[in-house]
Amino acid sequence: MKGSKPGKSKRSILPMILIAIGAVCLIVALAIAGFKVFEYTDASGRYEKIEEAAGIDASTQQNIKVVEEELVGLDIDWDALKTINPQVVGWILIPDTKVNYPIVQADDNAYYLDHLFDGSSSKVGAIFLDAESDSLLNGKNNIIYGHNMNDGSMFADITRYVDSSYFDQHRTIYIATPEMNYQLEAQFAFVCDAGTQIAQFDFSDDEHFANFIDGLLQGASVSRVEDISQIDSLFCLATCSYQYYDARTILCASVVRGYESTKSQNTYDVEN
Repeated sequence: MKGSKPGKSKRSILPMILIAIGAVCLIVALAIAGFKVFEYTDASGRYEKIEEAAGIDASTQQNIKVVEEELVGLDIDWDALKTINPQVVGWILIPDTKVNYPIVQADDNAYYLDHLFDGSSSKVGAIFLDAESDSLLNGKNNIIYGHNMNDGSMFADITRYVDSSYFDQHRTIYIATPEMNYQLEAQFAFVCDAGTQIAQFDFSDDEHFANFIDGLLQGASVSRVEDISQIDSLFCLATCSYQYYDARTILCASVVRGYESTKSQNTYDVEN
């Protein structure tokens, strides 16, 4: 009896090995995808509970409006939020988007990249104020960061502001603090690389600040700025984007008007 040829035996085994490797890769890919879905779903559920605790869920935010020189409907339960996380400094809401989150501030800009508002570990992270920004949000340049998540959560909608039509339809932004509520108006948006210097907080005078704004405007994808001198302070909302490697989308807004918080008399104190 003649034995089988070695070459033929190897050729018959090779497809089985490739199939096995492919199956393992598929299982790993499905496991990773499943974990991401779980992580997104878990984070979404946690933030919904935080919205409820703050009293500013999806149904409530439809009632925000100005009535007789007062901003009504933006009533945050700061005591409830502080119980969950004493590092809370504000709340940001952009009508008709998914942006409706508490703002926190840590001693560095790393912790909330992978921790939710309630302290849970998650790649979804939190919306956080730059560690060097004024914790009362009274600075000349207030930088707020958030991830651009694939499910459209956190600051994903910020990347859409480079489209002029979307920009014009979503210019109103609300930011609440324990002391004041602010109505902002989007002024310009631009895409830059991660190394672009936007984290400047001290300005010697108004001209210095105006020159800083003018520098940012040079790369603007959309701008509705008519007079730089009319911008007293900036709120820069920053997130990752994918126009190119390590890109960032920055939306810059200014205060239209500030209103005293209707709950500013609570026992809440911002921790500096």
